[in-house]
Amino acid sequence: MRLPLLLSALFAASLLVGCPPGQDDDDATAECNPVAGDAAPEVTIQDPANSLELEADDPINWVVLVDDEDSDVSELVLEAVDMSNGTEQELEGGEFDIPSPGGDGRVTFSMPQPDTLGTGVVTIRIWAEDSIGCAGNDQVVLCIDVDPAICPSR
Repeated sequence: MRLPLLLSALFAASLLVGCPPGQDDDDATAECNPVAGDAAPEVTIQDPANSLELEADDPINWVVLVDDEDSDVSELVLEAVDMSNGTEQELEGGEFDIPSPGGDGRVTFSMPQPDTLGTGVVTIRIWAEDSIGCAGNDQVVLCIDVDPAICPSR
């Protein structure tokens, strides 16, 4: 009879281990914890359009919207990575600094070509990370200086 009661008490105590002591703000924890209610930022790439066809020397204008229900969007850190090979790689031209979003969560910037991305069918993922390590992303496929027949359809 005591064993089930003891197991129940141990289970309940184990659930409390990850809770921040005496604080209501779930951002007080040291890392992202969706179980505690931490939310990942939402990222939406509005421009460029998916499967956009470009020449090698065309600059790429970006409009990215970010939102985060538990962090100030102006404090989010954004990063662009190349996903063309199925794994995250640094952009061909090296690291590219994306400006911080404004208070409305809108980020606009231009990415010069051809040094930044190179040519071919390129998948670019934009990550946004908040101060506690929660991250969200969106991605687009760009067709840079390739035959339109090999560019994926929109």
